[in-house]
Amino acid sequence: MVWGSVGLLWVILVFASGLSVAPPPDWIPFPLDAFWQTIAMFFSAPVLVTFIPVVAALWLGFRIGAHYLADLFEPEDPSLASRHLWPALFGLDILSYPRLDVTTGNIEQLDPVSPLVAIGGPGYLKIHLGHAVVVESLEGRPKVYGPARLRFLSGFERIRDVVDLRDQVGRVDMVRAITRDGIEVQARDAQMVFRVYRGEGKERSLEDPYPFDEASIRHLVYARAVEEGGRRRWADALPERVRSEIRSFVERSTLEQFLALRPQAEQAVPSASFEIPREALTARFHTPESATRLRDDGLELDWVGVGTWELGGSAPGGAAQAGLAETLIAGWREKERLGLYTSPEYLERQQARGFREAIGSALHELLESWRSDGQGHDPQLASLLLLRRIQERLARLRDLARGENQLRLPVNFDEAMRHLASLAEPRWLGGGPS
Repeated sequence: MVWGSVGLLWVILVFASGLSVAPPPDWIPFPLDAFWQTIAMFFSAPVLVTFIPVVAALWLGFRIGAHYLADLFEPEDPSLASRHLWPALFGLDILSYPRLDVTTGNIEQLDPVSPLVAIGGPGYLKIHLGHAVVVESLEGRPKVYGPARLRFLSGFERIRDVVDLRDQVGRVDMVRAITRDGIEVQARDAQMVFRVYRGEGKERSLEDPYPFDEASIRHLVYARAVEEGGRRRWADALPERVRSEIRSFVERSTLEQFLALRPQAEQAVPSASFEIPREALTARFHTPESATRLRDDGLELDWVGVGTWELGGSAPGGAAQAGLAETLIAGWREKERLGLYTSPEYLERQQARGFREAIGSALHELLESWRSDGQGHDPQLASLLLLRRIQERLARLRDLARGENQLRLPVNFDEAMRHLASLAEPRWLGGGPS
C-alpha cells in the first residue's frame, strides 16, 4: 500500500505537470532516447518540487515511528526499531521479512538482535522439532505454535515464551521423608523425568514425536512463579517437584510396604541402605492421584530413579547393617525431636497401628527362622532356638531403649525377660517338664 501510493502520486504529478518532455542529448542513440525522455519526465523540476516534500515527510514519519517504537519496547539496539518498521511498511515478499530459528526452550537464548524477539511481527518463525512457541496478538490473545518450517507472525504478534517439549530431568541430592508409621526414609541421588502433558489419547509417533496439549503449554507459561530475578522457567522448578513427589510417595506407605519393594535378594539380608528397581519404583508413582496432580500443572511423569534409599537417617557406609530395632529407635528419637509426638490423638492412633505392624513383621521373621531351624532337627531344639532368639531381640531393644532418656519400657518388661530366660533353659529337654 505504501509503495503503491507513492508510485501513484508520482505518476499523477507527471501528468499534472503537462508531460513536459525535454529533448534528449545528441550522444543518446535511438531508441534509447525515448526511454531517456520518459525517465526525464519523472525527474523534471515541476514534479520534484512537489514530490520531494512528500518523500521527506514520509522519511520523517518513518524516523518518528522508529523512535516511538524504540521508546515503547526499549530494545537493546535502537536500530532494531527501524529494522522492524521497514519490513512492516514496505515488505513485499518472503525475502524481505525477518526470520528467527527457535532451537531452544529458553526465550532468553534466542537471537537478541532479532526484531521478532524485541518487538514482534511481521516475520517468519522456524520452530525446530521438540519446541513450542506461545505468541500474543495485539489484543493479548495467546496462540500456541508447534514445530513448523515457516510460521508467519502477523504485525505486532509478540513471542511470549518458548517451551521445550522434550524430556526434562529433575535431580536432587537427598530427600527426607517420613513413612506412614513414623520412620524416616532418605532418598539419595533422586531423579525424575517429566514432560509436557501430551493430552488425552495422544501418543508419540514418528509423525508426531512430541505431542502436546495447548492448555498445558499455556499453564506452564502463564502460571510461573515470579522471583527477584524475573519469572522462573518451569524446568527450574523440577527439583522442588521431585522432593514433593517423593515425600508424597513415602508418606502414603508403611515401612513394611516400603521395604517390600526391594529385590528378593536384598530382602534376605537386612540393611539400612538399599536400592529399588526403577521399574518397580516408577510403577508405584504412576497412581491416578499423582497423574491428576501433575496434569493440573501441565506435566506428566515418565520414570523415577533413586540411587539408594536409607532408613533411620543412617549415613552411607558407617551403619549399613543397622537392624529394625535401631531404625525404630532412631525414628522415635527424630519424631520426639521434631515434637510430632506431643499430640495425644496422634500418639493413640500411631501407636496402635505402628506396634501392630512392627509386631506382625517381627513374629513373621521369627516364625520363618523357626521353620528353617526345624528342618532336619528335633522340633524341641528348634523351639529352644526360637525362644533364645526372642530373648536376644528383646534384650537388644531394652539396651537401646535405656540409652534414650525419653523412652520408657513397658510395665513388667523385666518380668517377661526372666520368664523367657527360664523357658530357654535346656533342662526340660532331658525328660523334665516341657
